Amino acid sequence: MLNHYHKPILAMILLSVIAVLACFSGRPDDSEDRLPVLRQRELHERLEYKNLPFSEEDIIRYHPGFAYLYQGSRWFYGAADEDGSISGYIAYGPPYESNIAGFAGRVPLLIAFDADFHIIGVHLLPNQETPGYVRRVEEQLLDVWAGKKTHEALRLDADAVTGATQTSRAVIQGVRATLSEAVEQDRDQEFGPDAGTVITGHIPAMATFLFLLLVIFVYFSKKNSRTMRRALTVLRVVIPGVMFASMLSLPTFAGWFRGGIDATRQWLLLLLAFTAVLIPLLTGKNFYCYNFCPYGAAQDLMRRLNKKKKRKLNNRIRSALKLLRALLIAAAGVNVAANLGVDLAQFEPFAAFRWPYAPWFSRFLAVSFLAAAVFMPRLWCRLCPTGGIIEAFRVPRRTGK
Repeated sequence: MLNHYHKPILAMILLSVIAVLACFSGRPDDSEDRLPVLRQRELHERLEYKNLPFSEEDIIRYHPGFAYLYQGSRWFYGAADEDGSISGYIAYGPPYESNIAGFAGRVPLLIAFDADFHIIGVHLLPNQETPGYVRRVEEQLLDVWAGKKTHEALRLDADAVTGATQTSRAVIQGVRATLSEAVEQDRDQEFGPDAGTVITGHIPAMATFLFLLLVIFVYFSKKNSRTMRRALTVLRVVIPGVMFASMLSLPTFAGWFRGGIDATRQWLLLLLAFTAVLIPLLTGKNFYCYNFCPYGAAQDLMRRLNKKKKRKLNNRIRSALKLLRALLIAAAGVNVAANLGVDLAQFEPFAAFRWPYAPWFSRFLAVSFLAAAVFMPRLWCRLCPTGGIIEAFRVPRRTGK
């Protein structure tokens, strides 16, 4: 494989490729994200040629007096009056990467807010669901979010509609995922004639990108002391985990398979996938799981709480975990192929980095396996389906002469 003379060269090449990809992937497309102020009379032309995900009537339904439409991101818009003041917002969802589906596919929706981020209403956009199911959801479910702030609506435990269970669950999950995006906009976004376009989550994403470059450099360099490794372990939890709170996962892969890849919004996840696949192919070692994954780092920190000798798993337990991981990967594949609409985020602990919005079972997994890591190092890593997918790209080193 690679010797110590090749490693610095490989590191420089890899860092250069990542930097180039970041420049092209992270730069907004002028035709999509750097929108000028759109007047109402210009909106029809944009709907026809630029393919907005909703119609002019959908905006007028909630903001009848709007004169301008600002685009903050691909999924989030601000409606302004003639004088340029923001009268409210519109969020389109759910995000493709969320892998949320009803009985017959995605159930796109629109959430309208007033200027103070109170929900005016939730509106279902054209979909392939059974009309009777859609009518029941519209009559019995959509009003439960009206009048609530985004944080209040996220904490709301809405019940599925009897007789339209799968469709209503897709709507509930879609509203929750879209509101999560809206919370980020509420915290980070600015709209108005002087604000221009602001990329949501820009600072956490750039911090994570720079941290990725640092990790790659340290990985291929000889200056990899114990102090450096411990510092990087803590930073892996803080920067890509707590700050960025997005990582490679089953929902990420499933969303790419079903809805395609949005390179403008997901450029950093694409770079993570690129390094997670390329480095194991070149070095024979699993880079992402052991050098970047925030939850893996959290397990390593928990392991240090126990100074005693760690327990080792016997071969039967290892084989059982390996089989269970294969079954989880297969089940996720069936879920995507058959369009079952199961929320895959609940079967991994990664969503717990966004604790208020994480499924309860994801929180349970996160807490349980962190506690287990005190006695059995990286127990989750032996079960992790995302790690299993990444591991498939690793080319083991050849032994012997």
